[in-house]
Amino acid sequence: MHDDVTKKEIPAAPGIIIAGGATGGHLFPGIAIAEHLREERPACRLLFVSTGTAIEKRVLPKTGFDYHWIPTEGIKGRSLMARGRAVIKLAAGIVAAVAVIRKFRPDMIIGMGSYSSAPLVIGGWLMGIPIALHEQNALPGISNRMLSRLADRVFISFEKTAGRWPAGKVRVTGNPVRQEILRAMAGETPAGALDTADFTVLIIGGSQGASRINQAVTGALAYLTDKAGLFFIHQTGQAEEEAVRRIYQQAGVSCRVAAFIDDMAACYARADLLICRAGATTVAEIVCMGKPCILVPFPHAADDHQTENARALVEAGGAEMIPERELTERGIAEKIVYYASSRAKLKDMGRRLRAAGRPEAGRIIAGECLTLMAETKKRRMVKQACT
Repeated sequence: MHDDVTKKEIPAAPGIIIAGGATGGHLFPGIAIAEHLREERPACRLLFVSTGTAIEKRVLPKTGFDYHWIPTEGIKGRSLMARGRAVIKLAAGIVAAVAVIRKFRPDMIIGMGSYSSAPLVIGGWLMGIPIALHEQNALPGISNRMLSRLADRVFISFEKTAGRWPAGKVRVTGNPVRQEILRAMAGETPAGALDTADFTVLIIGGSQGASRINQAVTGALAYLTDKAGLFFIHQTGQAEEEAVRRIYQQAGVSCRVAAFIDDMAACYARADLLICRAGATTVAEIVCMGKPCILVPFPHAADDHQTENARALVEAGGAEMIPERELTERGIAEKIVYYASSRAKLKDMGRRLRAAGRPEAGRIIAGECLTLMAETKKRRMVKQACT
């Protein structure tokens, strides 16, 4: 189907649009929900609609789900002129969304947050379609806060944020993770395809990498006096892949360097320690996997929500948080050496994280959405019978 969705007739089977994505933090939970919906109702039609960012174009074609792109832009934190352009684009996006909705005829729309979900949620609400939202972060995003007034149900990842949402709509479910992560959590993902070194450090800076983390970790290599028995898996982002790989080679350190990691489940399974940002999807995945971590929140994230995400893991006893301004090469080297020789502590941190996980989040959200669809359909049938 893909981008020709508005040109084709759609069968009458129940359908759900998953709206938004834009970043991995919004996209991957949407995929997780879709996987559970497909498992629960194989005949259910599923369509992702978003703006067509680089990660969406890379990931969605591999999932087997249909997708469609519409125009829209974010507003927050931009100049007055850019905001005006974004408002015009939002209006165009709503028009495009309505066209998709009319052709696809969904029974529900699930908004995953970010500006890219707004046109579909608004268009669906105008057309009387049930709306569900999912909020991944400990500090709710502005799009979901505004769109929650239109929603029938709001699924959230952190219980402490429940009071921020309209009463009666909220369900605390956690942040859904993909099936490949759940299989790895259950020990079904072999780690043997990766290096069998004694201690593996996994560095992930989000889907686009993190330059500051790249610099700190590669700089830390010079402070590691004993590199034997260490193995690094490093997701760099496209721009710095070759430079980072060259530094590892010059330092004589065993590694696997990639711009983007496709087999993340296997890498999680192999890792003993993570050094990473604190995006919502990363946080949810490492909690489910029970992987001790050093979190370096992205300081320019909207409303500093990554710091709140990281704080939740620190409070659970499974993570350290280092603000980016305090990140040093020597400090990272000292942390790696410390944890490599503190296996009992790592094991305890992992146990604490797993205890805080919500691996059933995707299944619960899928079930609630299917129930809401059925209840809405029943009410409409009763209303039609009475008129």
